[in-house]
Amino acid sequence: MPDTAELCDGPTGNTESRARSKITYPALDGLRAVAITLVFIDHFGGGSHGGTLLVWFNRLRVFGAAGVSLFFVLSGFLITGILYDTRNDGHFFKTFYIRRSLRIFPIFYLVLTICAVLTPLLHFSLQWGHVSFLFYLGNFFANSNWSLYELSSPTHPLLSINLGHFWSLFVEEQFYLLWPVVIFLVRSRKKLVVLSFVTILAVLFARIGMVLFLPFHVAEQFAFRMLPTRADDLLMGGALALLIRGPKCHSWLRRSSFLFSFGLVTFFTIAFCRGNFSFRDPYNLTVGLSLVSVASAGLIGLAIQEETIAFRLLSTSLLRRIGKYSYGFYVYHVLFSKAQNAFLVWCVSFFHSMTIGGLIYSSAYYIAILAVSAISYHLYEKRFLALKSYFQYTSRTNVSENDSSRSSKLRKV
Repeated sequence: MPDTAELCDGPTGNTESRARSKITYPALDGLRAVAITLVFIDHFGGGSHGGTLLVWFNRLRVFGAAGVSLFFVLSGFLITGILYDTRNDGHFFKTFYIRRSLRIFPIFYLVLTICAVLTPLLHFSLQWGHVSFLFYLGNFFANSNWSLYELSSPTHPLLSINLGHFWSLFVEEQFYLLWPVVIFLVRSRKKLVVLSFVTILAVLFARIGMVLFLPFHVAEQFAFRMLPTRADDLLMGGALALLIRGPKCHSWLRRSSFLFSFGLVTFFTIAFCRGNFSFRDPYNLTVGLSLVSVASAGLIGLAIQEETIAFRLLSTSLLRRIGKYSYGFYVYHVLFSKAQNAFLVWCVSFFHSMTIGGLIYSSAYYIAILAVSAISYHLYEKRFLALKSYFQYTSRTNVSENDSSRSSKLRKV
């Protein structure tokens, strides 16, 4: 998940706006905080009961899986901007892949190393399919063999390790591998935009086809966790990045509020009528995911405009701090899910209340994982991030394709 949040473009295209083009947009860091909190609520907000309000919260919290879509759209937005702006760089592929590796690999391979070290002690049952995890291909194998996503310990079951959430890391890394090649070969911004939207529609029809013609449990596994059926999120963000680098930038930004409202309201209206807000519902898995993608793009568009409420809310220091640690938070937060469940049972038993115990459990665990992520970032990840200074982009392209010479830059990631 990209670690930088800066888009450059003024609202009018005049001298003042060009001067303002180097202002950072911290709201995108705050957006990561919203995304990771949605995912956390989906994973740890269940079990509420005892009243209408709590029952509805328990029904709605499964929408938290939309946080992954928000991460995907944001990743596509930032990465596409970087790739398009630097496509004439003399070391285009080398620089991009090294910088991405320095951001993505350290935590991921740290976790896999810990799993390997603990195997003799906890007697994890490793399978040949786990080799695919080393190459970010685990979702191709684990979707058919779900046991690959869990390292169960027969001797210490509470220390079993859950890797089920790694599917999203695999999808992103596969996108990072392929999309730079496309941008390098397809030089035209307009052609890239058309290609993005054509692919977005193809992905939607692919999900619909899977739901119609495959057993739903099979369709759900593959449609939700594979790049060919989730590329629309990443390309929706990419399309937004390309559109605001064109002559109608401000027109597209003005549409942000409509896109956000339309996507969110339409999703919840239909989901409410169906009585199901989970992405395991056939509608939500197909059209619903597309609507969330549209809403996410609209929210990003609002977040990069300083005059919006979204910008002000998402730019708060607390949200920015949480967003800074969001990648580590995502990687660490469900690793020891069985131990977490045991802690929940203890809290409920101690407080004699599912509601109170669950609230204390989830709050304490959120703070604990945030602390672990902060320690990981400052003591471990930053050592690798500092190496990015040796792999800077050496050229910038003019992203304007019109006589007005509007510019739009993206801070180096």
